[in-house]
Amino acid sequence: MKNFVKLVRFEFNRFAPIYATLAVLTALIQLIGVFVTTNGYLRSVSEQKQSGIVNDSEIIANIGKMGMTDFVNSLWFLGPIMFCGAVLMLYSVFIWYRDWLGKNTFIYRLLMLPTQRLNILFSKVTTIFLMVIGLIALQLVLLYIENSLFQMLLPTAYFNYSNLNQMIQSSYYLMMFYPTSGLVFISRYSKGLLGLLVVSTVVLFERSYKIKGLIIGVAYATFVQLIFSAVYFMQFYNVMLYLFASEIFLISLVLTVVASTLSIWISHRLLNKKVTV
Repeated sequence: MKNFVKLVRFEFNRFAPIYATLAVLTALIQLIGVFVTTNGYLRSVSEQKQSGIVNDSEIIANIGKMGMTDFVNSLWFLGPIMFCGAVLMLYSVFIWYRDWLGKNTFIYRLLMLPTQRLNILFSKVTTIFLMVIGLIALQLVLLYIENSLFQMLLPTAYFNYSNLNQMIQSSYYLMMFYPTSGLVFISRYSKGLLGLLVVSTVVLFERSYKIKGLIIGVAYATFVQLIFSAVYFMQFYNVMLYLFASEIFLISLVLTVVASTLSIWISHRLLNKKVTV
């Protein structure tokens, strides 16, 4: 356990500068977006008044109120989230390949550490997963800050107040990150963890068998995806299958556990039998 924690800390420190940059950029762009959005809205209010409409209710009828439920669907808000997601997805692959780069490939030093090789897999997957959780937690804090800024910058008559739940419910993407049900939260984030395990397995297949391994790895990832696609379609054809929502959730959870265990077992075999020093 001690070696695992050291490996996680090591992996996190390697990416910490870029990770901190992502966090700062997300906060900076979204906060700038709040000021730009409110200024644009107040400009619209001013234009309405210049045209002769001075009654607040008439102005609101024409341009509506402004608040976080509008902002969370704007590019100012979603752009940094999508960018961070793309960077972390790329790094979930690069976190492996960076160890093979350069003349003195670092992977050999990792493989010679006095610890189980499976800890290398777990440390990399855990690092990415914790980074995702960290950015999601940061976004939750930013929602509160941005909502307060809207309230400060907009006159009360034009401010569309919304609580945290309303903000999340108004955005499809936020609903993905912040499920309202505990069971959905477990299901969604366990699938995310499975995705990281599958990506690692694909990389290890490629590192072990080169082009042939890449084909095998992609085929394996496609197979896992098809299984969960079948569960997804079960929700739409539930009338014919006569399954309760709880039963579909249980099937999905069992498949997640099985697929995760299989990915860990395959990665363990590849690390111990094929990826050699």
